[in-house]
Amino acid sequence: MCEKRTRKQWRRQERYLERCRKRQQNGDSKGGISKIIVMFLLFAVAIFGMYIYFGSYEKITEVVGSTEVKPPVKPTKDVKKEVKIKTKKTKLLLAKHTIYNQNSGADRNWNMKIAAQIINGSNGKGYLLKSGEKFSWLEVVGDTTSEKGFKEAPVIYGRQVTLGLGGGVCQVSSAINSAVMAAGIDTYCQKHSLPSSYIHEERGDKEATVSFDSGIDFSFENTLDDPIKIRVIEKDGDVTVKVYCIKYQKN
Repeated sequence: MCEKRTRKQWRRQERYLERCRKRQQNGDSKGGISKIIVMFLLFAVAIFGMYIYFGSYEKITEVVGSTEVKPPVKPTKDVKKEVKIKTKKTKLLLAKHTIYNQNSGADRNWNMKIAAQIINGSNGKGYLLKSGEKFSWLEVVGDTTSEKGFKEAPVIYGRQVTLGLGGGVCQVSSAINSAVMAAGIDTYCQKHSLPSSYIHEERGDKEATVSFDSGIDFSFENTLDDPIKIRVIEKDGDVTVKVYCIKYQKN
């Protein structure tokens, strides 16, 4: 009896072990399927999150490796071509006048040269005066000081001849006055208290005295329709002034 029970128990034990193995196999297969399901769910959650983050399906395709590239669209603009109008400048001589002085000294000639340089400007091409603009000797030349390079020379002051800084510059202002009036422009000026030896009215000389201390000015306004240019030349005591008219014409 004991031996038969032992065999039955053995057989039961084998059947029990067989059922356990089958359960284990079935459990492994179910566990594999569950893992696949979990991974799929995680992937789906990741795709959904990328969609929310990038905002559109097209951006998601770019992140996962889309090679489609759209060329940028260039905005069309109406380009207006600038047409530059070329102008031609013509310089016409309106008037020329020379006041001669053979008895002028070296310092006096030097003062006239300094005044001429101031009027001609730093480029030496002359003083440009647009239509309607005014010329004032006291504003352009100003005081005849030693700082500007002027020297002492004979001047007419208080109905007598004496030495003073800038002696001789009145010959320059008189030459400008003569040329400007010859060009048809009226001027505002005064004569000296004594006759000047270099003024000869028969030659067309028009005297114009200037004095910074006394406030005596020589001035005029360009009443012409075009700009004018005044060029002063001093040579050995003679002063020549040229008045040009500047015209601009379209090509």
